[in-house]
Formats: sequence, structure tokens, C-alpha cells
Amino acid sequence: MFSSLRWGELGSLRRCDIDLAAHTVRVTCQLSEVSGGGFEFGPPKSRAGKRSVPIPEVIIPIIRWHLACFAGHGDEGLVFTPPRS
Repeated sequence: MFSSLRWGELGSLRRCDIDLAAHTVRVTCQLSEVSGGGFEFGPPKSRAGKRSVPIPEVIIPIIRWHLACFAGHGDEGLVFTPPRS
């Protein structure tokens, strides 16, 4: 495994959180399941949850491809989106 990102952190990633030139991902929030159904964005569970995580150079091309093919548009676009119908 290349990173220490949790499921909720991955679910909340936006394009602006990824710096391919610096090979880093900035974690600033998380996606959490809400009782009764649904999800909501919120801060990480602890202050230490806000952090910068290195990206190994070997997977940068795969991340570029994923962003081009699957991520939402614009800086605020989610990196991991629901399937399109």
C-alpha cells in the first residue's frame, strides 16, 4: 500500500488536494456516513488528520489518467465520483 489515507479521506479528495508536481496529497476533510442514510463532508477526526501525504512517483501517471478519465471537473471536482449512467 502506498499511502495512509482512510476510506473517508479518499472519498472527500478534490482535484485541488492533489499536487502532482510536488507528489503530495493534502488531507483536509473526510466523508462520513450519516445515521439514517447518506454521507456528509466534515473535518478529520483529529488535528493530526489534516496532513500532507507523499505520492510515490511510480503511480503519478496512473493518477493523471484517473483524473483525466474519472474525476469531477474543476479544482473542486471530486477525485472519486459515483458511476455515471
